[in-house]
Amino acid sequence: MIRAFDALRQGDHVGRYVARISVDEAAPWPLDEAAPRPQVAPLLVTCNTELPTQTLDIVIPATGASGQQRRARLADPAALVQLLADGSTATLQLHDPKHFNTFSSGLGADMRHAVQHVCSLPGLASVVLQGVGPHFSAGGNPYALSEAFMTPAGFAISLRELYSGFLQLRTVPHPVVGAVHGTLVGGGVAACLHADCLVADTGSIFEHGNLVRGLCVLGMLSQTFTTALGPYAQHAYLQNARLDAATALAAGLVHRLRTGINATKAHAWDVARLAARSNDLIGSVVRRRIGINLAVLASEAVGHVECQISNGVHQLGPSRGLITPFSSRDTSHRGLC
Repeated sequence: MIRAFDALRQGDHVGRYVARISVDEAAPWPLDEAAPRPQVAPLLVTCNTELPTQTLDIVIPATGASGQQRRARLADPAALVQLLADGSTATLQLHDPKHFNTFSSGLGADMRHAVQHVCSLPGLASVVLQGVGPHFSAGGNPYALSEAFMTPAGFAISLRELYSGFLQLRTVPHPVVGAVHGTLVGGGVAACLHADCLVADTGSIFEHGNLVRGLCVLGMLSQTFTTALGPYAQHAYLQNARLDAATALAAGLVHRLRTGINATKAHAWDVARLAARSNDLIGSVVRRRIGINLAVLASEAVGHVECQISNGVHQLGPSRGLITPFSSRDTSHRGLC
């Protein structure tokens, strides 16, 4: 069990924070080697793999597994993300049109499982990301994310895991092409920016949508949005500019336009197939990707929780003495959040 949670600074620079974990002496390992050993708690596994670390922001989600609570799914497993295989191209399709493919714990879990399965497909050469219904994704669904009481750390790790499937697209050793349409807000923009190339319907609208809602970004959007838009990113963030497809193309947010949802998806599939034929192009695409930054993800998640608490939106469950309360810290490193 957790005996103590200490934030320790080492040296005069930004120190490493560690969680000290010990096993209760009242429950020692069995002396009989043949006897079954108790299962290691998921919290301990997470801490052993992610700690020690450089920032307290990373510690909080890493220890947040203790505050998680299972939630009832609104759909059957694997129902919210479909995996369609056609030859050497796999299509990952968001499939919650009733809720405009907004983010929920179920959609996040289905995306993680779908990407894991995609990576195991033999003969895979390219991946297409798309969505059904009138919108690729309208962003976060607060009704699907805050129905359970949990600790701040538990909420933070649930937010970090929400986008983990999309983030894992960056580790797929094949071109990933996105087909987007409708209105993309916040999380919808964050999700599609993990594709290497974006094909957009001419009627698409892109909106950052976080500042006006008093929320911190998630899914590494603080990095990917800036990388995609360059000097235009700050204006789009501060003004919450609604970018139409033509403006998004000119600014570099998307790479190609097509008229009509079906035409957009068909062209994305064609681009994925063509890209997969060139080993040089594949290598160039993979090398150009931004790596998954654990510190950024943790900082975004903790910032989002702080915003929710400050706004009075999220109610926290009992802390169980595990996590120290969130404090006012310098969050300037979070970028657009």
